[in-house]
Amino acid sequence: MPSRRVFSPVRQTLIKQEKQIKDELAHEMSVTAQEVKAWLQIATKSWKKKPRFRVDITVTPGKLSYHVVPIGKNRKIFTWVDKGTGIYGKKKKSIIIVPKKAKALSFRIGYKAKTAPVARINVGPGKATGKRVFAQRVVVKGIKPRLFSKTALDELTPDMRRRIENAIRRGVRRTT
Repeated sequence: MPSRRVFSPVRQTLIKQEKQIKDELAHEMSVTAQEVKAWLQIATKSWKKKPRFRVDITVTPGKLSYHVVPIGKNRKIFTWVDKGTGIYGKKKKSIIIVPKKAKALSFRIGYKAKTAPVARINVGPGKATGKRVFAQRVVVKGIKPRLFSKTALDELTPDMRRRIENAIRRGVRRTT
């Protein structure tokens, strides 16, 4: 940070307040980000292929932000379930599945998911049911988005707003 020459006591106080407020806000961002991470970990607790999550906090002169991102080998699975696939996802197209090595696909025609839209967890066993069928090719609609990330933010935003206001008050109080 470049050094500034400040002669006025009022300006010195304002600079101290700005730094104190930024420190308080960064702390509250960290706490909130950890809560979002914990919420997502609870939502995926029963998954066999659980993703892990990382918290990225950015503090720059004009911006304070956090991102909770899935990491590890199961990160794509979380993204597909969270944001949806096929006609429900980014591409808005059905998915065609064909066998890579075998002559035909083999699968059971029923499935009871563990989760349901919107962010409903533990609603089913997460198992295939029904009779086994064989096909050369299958066209599927995709996965409806579960919106775990959006729901976590929606649920935690009121607390985050309150914390931000309190952090600003604390930052001002500590410099006066």
